[in-house]
Amino acid sequence: MDRTHPIVSTITERAAVVTTRVLGLKFTEISSLLSLSVSTYDTIYKRAEERAVNSSLRSLLAAIDNALRLGRPQRFPPSLEISERLL
Repeated sequence: MDRTHPIVSTITERAAVVTTRVLGLKFTEISSLLSLSVSTYDTIYKRAEERAVNSSLRSLLAAIDNALRLGRPQRFPPSLEISERLL
């Protein structure tokens, strides 16, 4: 299954989504402006809202910083002895 748009992964792109929404643009306008699907845009904004302390732009932007995903969790945390033996 090919994607027509790349998945938004940078903090800059997430900040653009949140800022444009706070400024009052509609989902469809923002998704076309940023070349995102409406569902991707919606997901980014909803996650920021869930993590934010309040609905101010500053709070929403602080919340997207917490949204970084570091990928799959390590199978063996570095503190375990087996981790050292695997290296």
